[in-house]
Amino acid sequence: MALNDICPCQENESSNTTACSRPCKKCCRCKPDKDRAIITDEICGTFDTHLPVPVPLNIYHVDESIRPFGIVSTISLYYGQGDPTLITVLVTYYDLSEETIMIPRGNTITRTLRNVGSLTIQTPQASGKYCLNIHYK
Repeated sequence: MALNDICPCQENESSNTTACSRPCKKCCRCKPDKDRAIITDEICGTFDTHLPVPVPLNIYHVDESIRPFGIVSTISLYYGQGDPTLITVLVTYYDLSEETIMIPRGNTITRTLRNVGSLTIQTPQASGKYCLNIHYK
């Protein structure tokens, strides 16, 4: 590696800044958002809030130390079986605002949301499936 191939950002790797004081256009921290590749994570699973599982049940949570902005998430939640006719899912956003999604038994709800910090099943005695497609740069 030639001396001029070293990214100036590597000189100060301990900083958590995303902006570069001397942009090199070689590393991901120096590239403008429009030049960064879109990354997609898919997280799927099942939930079951029958005893002894504690409610609320957190099914997704972003680590606050690494949460990137501009995340677009498509979430699909299926409520398959349980005693209540509806389940409640709490969506908490990065700014700590909240939204409640109600899902009738036997139905799937799909929503596309921005900057989701966590998803929590609020209803006991219920089971179903979830799938999250998370897109970010």
